[in-house]
Amino acid sequence: MSDAQMVQLRNNLKTIHDRFATLYEVKDGEDFAIEIEYKITSANKLAIKQARPWIFPEPLTLTPTVNLAFAATSVEEGAGLELVVTRAGGVQSLPLTVHLVWSDPGNALTNRGPTSVTIPAKQTQSTVTTQTRINMQDDPDHSVTATLSANDAYTAGTPASATATVSDDHLSTISVTANATQVTEGDPVAFTLTANPVPAADLSVTVKV
Repeated sequence: MSDAQMVQLRNNLKTIHDRFATLYEVKDGEDFAIEIEYKITSANKLAIKQARPWIFPEPLTLTPTVNLAFAATSVEEGAGLELVVTRAGGVQSLPLTVHLVWSDPGNALTNRGPTSVTIPAKQTQSTVTTQTRINMQDDPDHSVTATLSANDAYTAGTPASATATVSDDHLSTISVTANATQVTEGDPVAFTLTANPVPAADLSVTVKV
C-alpha cells in the first residue's frame, strides 16, 4: 500500500466514521468503532468493500435504582398524601417490592404509612396514598417524611427520601363578650375576646368601638 493510498484510506475512514456516528447519535466520550474490509485491486486502486459499526451499549443493571417523591409537597390536613415510588434499570418484567420507613413527629397521619410498596411487573412507578388527620385544633404545620429502607433487591437513589408539609387549615373564631351588662356612667367598660380554637401563637385582633 502506497503512502497516497494510506492517506486515501484514512480520509475514507473518517468519512465513514462520522456518518455512522451521526446515524447512531454517538456522543463525545462514548465508545464507538468501525470495522472495515478493503483491498487493493489489480489496477492498484484502493477499494473499501464494507464497513461495520461497533456499538458499546451500557451494561444491563440487574439491581434497579429506586427514588421517592411526594406528588404534592404540601397538603392541608385531612387530605391524602400521595407517595410516588419510581424504579430505573433492573429486570422490569418482574414486580419489585420497596420497603419504607415513615417519620411523623406531629402525628399528622391517621395511620402509620405503609411499610412496603410493590411496583407491578412491566411498570416503573407505583403510587400509595396515606390519609392525614383533621385534629380541629389551631396548631403549627407538620412534616411527614418517607425514607427507603436498605434492601439487596434495589439501590436507593437520589432522593432516597421525600418530605411533605401538612398545613393546618383552621382559623380561630373570635367572639366578644362584655364583662358586665350594665355600668355606671364614667366607669370603665371591659370586654373579653375569646379565640376558638386556641391559636398556636399570639394572635393580633383589631377592635373597633
